[in-house]
Amino acid sequence: MESLDELTKTSSGKPGFFKHVFNFNDESKSIMLNIVQYAVLAVIPVVILNKITQNYVPEADDDKSSLELTAEILAQIIIMFVSILFIHRIVTYVPTYSGEKYADFNVTNIVLAMLVILLSLQTKLGEKISILVDRIVELWEGKKKGSKKGNNQVKVSQPISQPISQMSIAPQMAGATSINSLPTQQMPDYNQMYQQDNTPLVGAATPAMGMGMESFEPMAANSVGGGAFGSAFGGGW
Repeated sequence: MESLDELTKTSSGKPGFFKHVFNFNDESKSIMLNIVQYAVLAVIPVVILNKITQNYVPEADDDKSSLELTAEILAQIIIMFVSILFIHRIVTYVPTYSGEKYADFNVTNIVLAMLVILLSLQTKLGEKISILVDRIVELWEGKKKGSKKGNNQVKVSQPISQPISQMSIAPQMAGATSINSLPTQQMPDYNQMYQQDNTPLVGAATPAMGMGMESFEPMAANSVGGGAFGSAFGGGW
């Protein structure tokens, strides 16, 4: 039966995959302990840095000028990476539990990775840079389109249209009829109607043809009294 060491070795004499990954010698244990200690000690300073950034760094605003946005971006980048350097020094000041020193650390090694992450996320820094990039693109495309329009100018003359009457453009309701299109009805002639009546009523008098407005004049008071009311009261006296 072959031993475990022989199974983990490859044909080239190098250690196998599992032994390479799950190597727990003294050096690997010291590295793991240093990583855990570094992460635990760096939590509080990083939280403080993030809170300062959230509370004191201005929000991205389209109304601000490009110069103001550029100044805010540069200040935020400088403060962020300088703060990372100071946090690293604070953490490494505490002696390691394993007794082994931390590996050499250089802030410049993580600058590119940090910028890629920050600019790709919806952070204040990423939004400000996105605004500047959009303005640069609009400026470039505006100049490019302006030069093309200047070279290919075409003058187009358009005839002046006559003013349209307001009544002609007024919308007509469905089913509505214009007043001018309504049929006209002739008023009947009552004088002619009475003259042509073959069977007049008994005792009915035909209105006079020449009756004017004088027939409607008010009667005198004595004439009224001499009528029906006068005869009635006169007979009693």
